[in-house]
Amino acid sequence: MAANSDKHCIGVDSFSEFGGTRDEFERRFLQLGSEHHEFFQSDWKEYMKKHTAKIGVFFYDAEHDEKNQFDAMMLATPFIVPGGIIIVDDANWAGPSNAVKSFLSQNMNYTCIFEQKTACNCHPTFWNGLVILQKCS
Repeated sequence: MAANSDKHCIGVDSFSEFGGTRDEFERRFLQLGSEHHEFFQSDWKEYMKKHTAKIGVFFYDAEHDEKNQFDAMMLATPFIVPGGIIIVDDANWAGPSNAVKSFLSQNMNYTCIFEQKTACNCHPTFWNGLVILQKCS
């Protein structure tokens, strides 16, 4: 969102985890946001039932078990434009890693363009591992 004031950006969070983050989020969103940026306080699954816009970049950072990570990618994929990307964080964990493998096996029009494991969680480079998938043109 930062440095992309002309791009449509949608954020969704229920603030059900990591207590106290809402105030800090709202401060930063107001500071960095523009009229093209929207935020919905909602469960991600409920939001995706109503989503209709095209997606260029999809980043899911909710429950990192295999089922939820996989479901998030599957729900987003009809909206992802050719050349669009899916960012998967916490890829060191089995849930996201297995979800990526399952997703790629069922969606041949995606390719992994970046994968980096880290030595530990909270690593200063890619935190807890990162995978980036791209939808083929």
